[in-house]
Formats: sequence, C-alpha cells, structure tokens
Amino acid sequence: NVAMKANSQAVQDASNNRDMDKLNEGYEQSRKLYAQYQEISQKFDDQRMAVLTDEQKTKLKEANDAQAVEQATQMYTQQYKSMKETCGLSDDQVKAMAAVCLACDKAMAQWESENKDKTGALQKARQEAVDSGDKEKVRAIDAEMHELWAPFMALSTKRDEDAFAMMKDEQKAKWLEQLLYQSFLSQFYNYDLSDDQKAKLKEACHTVAQEKGATQMSLWPKVEQEAFAKILTDEQKTKWVQSATLQYIDGNYWAAKLTDDQKSKIKEGYLKLVA
Repeated sequence: NVAMKANSQAVQDASNNRDMDKLNEGYEQSRKLYAQYQEISQKFDDQRMAVLTDEQKTKLKEANDAQAVEQATQMYTQQYKSMKETCGLSDDQVKAMAAVCLACDKAMAQWESENKDKTGALQKARQEAVDSGDKEKVRAIDAEMHELWAPFMALSTKRDEDAFAMMKDEQKAKWLEQLLYQSFLSQFYNYDLSDDQKAKLKEACHTVAQEKGATQMSLWPKVEQEAFAKILTDEQKTKWVQSATLQYIDGNYWAAKLTDDQKSKIKEGYLKLVA
C-alpha cells in the first residue's frame, strides 16, 4: 500500500509539473496578446478622440466617469453583501466602504495612466529577455517592475485597510474568522478533513480572529501552525509539505524550465530538510 501510494503521488507530481509548465507558457502567450490588444485599443481611442470637439470630449469624459462610479458602487455593494450578512454591517457602513474603495480606485487608475509608458517598456523588455533565454535579465526586470509597482500595490492595500477600518472590532473578528476558515478549507480541499478536524480548524480561526488590529495575512501563519501541530494527521502533513514544495519550485524556477528529474531532486532535498 505504501509503495502504491508513493507511486501514485509521483505520477500526480509529474502531472502537476507538466501542467504548470503549460500554464506558464500560456501565461506568456496571453500577455503578448493582451499587449497587442492594448496597443490597438489605444490607437483606436486616439483616432476616435481626434474627431471630437473639445466640448464633446468633456461631455464624454463626464459621462464615462459617472458610469464608472455607478458600476463600481454596484460592484462593491454586491461584494460587501456577504460581509453585511455575516458581520451585521449597516447600510451606511456598506456605502462608506464603497466610497473609500472608489477613491482608491481613482488614485490607482491615475497611477496606471501616469506610468503606462514605463510599464509598457518594461513588459516589452521582459518579453524580449524571455524569448532570448536571458534569465538574469528577466530577474532584473522583474525586480525593477516590482519596485515600479510598489506605490500601486500600496494603494490597493490602503483600499482594503481603509474599508476594513469602517467595521467595529466584533465585525472585523467575524469577517476574519470567515475568511480564514474558508481559505484553509480551500487549501485543504483534497485532504479529506474529518468533521472533527473541520470543527477544530474553525475554532482555531475563531480564536486568532479575536486579536485586535490583525489582518488575514498576519493571522494566516498562526492558523497554519495550529493546523500543522494539532489538526492534520501525519499523512496530511506530508501531503501539505509536498504540495508547498512543488508550488515553491514552480513559482521560483519556472523561467529555468526545470526537467521533472531536476524538480524531483529539489523536492527530495527539501523533504529531507523538513523531515
């Protein structure tokens, strides 16, 4: 039985590796097509705007802005619907949270507009580096891209934090508990958790969620440690470590296009370290 399980896991690992390679290749192709689409769309917009008078351009902008606000308001109101039901948010809280998100969205859109040329140039340079197999240059451009987009990501984080700040402490705790529990259930979806394990996991999420000033990111490792120490079986722990190792390999070495044998060696070394 042990040999059969090991062989089954090896087959599944190999399949996962091949699937990830296909996904990475597909991602690169999609990014190329999207870049072409953006270029064509921009040219079309420029041609269209050149025909309009200044007055028509102003009216069009006002109409587009109003429509964007309406659509975003509806989106965020719907997005916070489950939060409203779970945490008991008032209608005023939902409206305030939507307004905060809209303000941040506007700032993020402005950042994207101001940095469009820089982003486009880096994406083009990165694609050229990928096509030529220059892994060092790809990593360097990725680092530069990460630094460039840091302010944008900060705005995204601020949007969530400001919206979350509209909630009372007990509402935050309920929502964090729900987020954590659903996220871990998703992560463990193929681990065949028993009802008792699920109950313990929910209790762990409930306990850590009471911490004031906490976020899902800050609480995640605490639930993870609790699950690994007291909830999962030895077989489930092994499965978790193997899965995490594959994700690490695929996430950090995809550009190197490792062979299945190389991935297996890296995985074997990691498993020995954590044994």
